[in-house]
Parts: sequence; C-alpha cells; structure tokens
Amino acid sequence: MNKLKTLIIAVCFLVTGCGEKSYSTLDNGKSYCLNAKVTCQQIKESHSLEIRASVEQVVPENPFTVLLSFSDIDQVQNVTGYLEGVSMYMGKIPLLFEPDKNNEMYFSNAFVGSCSDPTMHWRIVIDVQYVDEAGQVSTIQFVDNFYSQR
Repeated sequence: MNKLKTLIIAVCFLVTGCGEKSYSTLDNGKSYCLNAKVTCQQIKESHSLEIRASVEQVVPENPFTVLLSFSDIDQVQNVTGYLEGVSMYMGKIPLLFEPDKNNEMYFSNAFVGSCSDPTMHWRIVIDVQYVDEAGQVSTIQFVDNFYSQR
C-alpha cells in the first residue's frame, strides 16, 4: 500500500510539473532595442513589428531573449527566424519563436557565439506568416542588424 501511495504522489508531481510553461519574458521587466536604437519598429507593407531583446547589450556566449511585438498579432499565423554572422559567417542559428501565455507577443531564446573579433556584426532574420480576413496567407521577412561585444 505504501508503494502505491508513493507512486500516486510521484505521478502527481510529474503531471503538475509538465503543465503549461510559465515564462517570464524579462527578469528585470525591461526590454531593449537591439544596439540601443531609437526605434525597434520595422514596417513592411501594412504590417509592423517591434524587435526587442532582454539585454541592453548582446554578449557572446550569454543567453538572451528576442521579443517580437506585432501591431496586428491577430493576423499572425507563424513566426520563424534565425541569427547569422555578418562580419564572420558562423552559420545560421535558429530562433524558435512561440507566443507568450497571453498571446500578446512572440519570444525565442537566443545565443550568439564568440570569435576572435571583440565586436561581432550579426543579422536577425524573421519570417512572419500573416492570414488576412479572406484567409489568404502571405509571408513577410523582417531583417535587422546588431552587434555583440565582449
């Protein structure tokens, strides 16, 4: 009987631990434009996107979060993206975006590598699939550049 109780308690802990992700978008409640730009906003066609980061300065080999805010999030169907080095090509680093629990923005954990240059030039590429009122799907690519610094 004690083994059964222990098994039930263990299963309860596992089930409650596997619930919906609780994600705090920012540890300090702040987000920053990449490279401290005046505006984080990108506009293409009739769509607008803000690209923000959880850190003021991206530092190689230190994780950070990329946050995306949309003017028309109700039309967003899917978001994909990647990071790539511009000053030194290091391959494409995938960004796996998912909506936050309130479906107000998308986020992805990110990480850039280190190289011999103290300052590295990076590009972030984000592809957004939009669905309009008629059900038509279109993909728009947003691109921004930023630097990491050791």
